[in-house]
Amino acid sequence: FIEIVTEVFDGAINFIITPKDSSGTGHVEDVVFGYLPEDLVEIDRLEMSYNQGLTVTYADLDGKLLDIYVEVISGQSVTDISINVEGATVSNIMINGNEATAYTGADYAYLIWEDKDCLILITSELPYDETIKVAQNIQLIR
Repeated sequence: FIEIVTEVFDGAINFIITPKDSSGTGHVEDVVFGYLPEDLVEIDRLEMSYNQGLTVTYADLDGKLLDIYVEVISGQSVTDISINVEGATVSNIMINGNEATAYTGADYAYLIWEDKDCLILITSELPYDETIKVAQNIQLIR
């Protein structure tokens, strides 16, 4: 459904995401977070028009952030995302039957994967196990 081109530059990775088929008209009605740590508070939410996705930011009592970004990749859309992964360990994991790439450092984790025509990116300052549990409990309502 989605084509992801990965470019690596001195400690940063740039993802260029495009649909494999430009005829798609996907949408996400809602994103359900089946698990969030108890002390998280939603501090920001940006919903894209036409049910094309959303970005939600949570913070815990210590100010550690969890960002969840979901975007439908369809039509002629091109999404460009850059993340700093200097010193990160890279691994592949399964999230709800989809292969995800995890970039982890001492105090952060990035998870990126596709679910049909959606790109999901989690950036987290929470412990890795908590981040994985959040990811495994995301449900996209189409």
